[in-house]
Amino acid sequence: MKLIDKGESRNYWGQQVESRIFPGAETVSLDIIMSKMRYEQLHSVITFRAFEPKNQQRDALWKIRPLLNVFRASCLRFVIPGRNLTLDESSIACKSRYAKNFIVFNPTKPGGKHHFKIYALSCAQSWLMLNFKVHCSMDNEKSQVEDINNASKLRSLCLEIARPFFGTKRIINSDNYYSSPQLFEEYALKGLYGRGTIRMSRKHVPRFVRLPPNSKRGDSKYAVCQENNLMCVSWQDRKQVIMLTNCDSSSNIAKIKRRNDNGEILLVGVLSAVAMYIIYMQGVDRLDQIRQRFSLADGHSFRHWHHKLAFGIVDFARSNAYLVRNILSDKKSRDSHRQFVEELCSQHG
Repeated sequence: MKLIDKGESRNYWGQQVESRIFPGAETVSLDIIMSKMRYEQLHSVITFRAFEPKNQQRDALWKIRPLLNVFRASCLRFVIPGRNLTLDESSIACKSRYAKNFIVFNPTKPGGKHHFKIYALSCAQSWLMLNFKVHCSMDNEKSQVEDINNASKLRSLCLEIARPFFGTKRIINSDNYYSSPQLFEEYALKGLYGRGTIRMSRKHVPRFVRLPPNSKRGDSKYAVCQENNLMCVSWQDRKQVIMLTNCDSSSNIAKIKRRNDNGEILLVGVLSAVAMYIIYMQGVDRLDQIRQRFSLADGHSFRHWHHKLAFGIVDFARSNAYLVRNILSDKKSRDSHRQFVEELCSQHG
């Protein structure tokens, strides 16, 4: 159904639209596989329910917890990630009123205003998901590391996701929601580095770094805190961008491509921190593009909300499998993603 999109599930049974448009054409109907009633019966009894715990308040995701644990354990099993990682959020559209502790409202999301929010850590080069955490407003789960529990809620979330990479000297790239001077100092204590855009309203961000309103495209200004090894950079693009980093030097200059009002491509000189951020901040977004193409969660409706979330996790697992396959494969086809899904569907036996 995901390879050939025909809209509603009932369109896969009975006379197909190809046979009406092209009389005598060979078409495939799912009637030769199973009846529509049989499919609806199987669809209605799909379950991910695990053993019911004694205290359900301790784990709101207990029904799909085995699936989450298996996928999290397999994320780091097959590929060693690069030095640059991406921390961002991914969303799975859902508006069930029974999952109010998990549903987040954000009208700017293209998939839907109401959705599950998944905090994801991915490799910035291979786009593989390495670790994740499902957003829950009633989350009382404590970390195994005491220092993480003592941090603020946002910093503890970022540290919890990055915990498998403590002491590896990797660089975590994030947007302004997940960046702050306090968090980057925590990264340094845990053997990590940070790079990302930052809001001027954050504490300890120097206000004098902001560029004047009449700045030209390509102008930059920076400030360095030698005590904490932090650098704050402001750079004028179409809008002013404020960045924070503790892994880049102020002496390294790079060139990036920008298009002017006439459509001409220009090379603009920027600090290396800005250029590296542009390159390595797309990991989770690229993973989302792969997940949504043949998504089981986005293309179906389910009676229970945890089915929607569970199939979203299956989509991430399928995307990881495709990315690993793409890394190891020597033969590159025109549409390797579709070919991978075809092979995956053909292994139903």
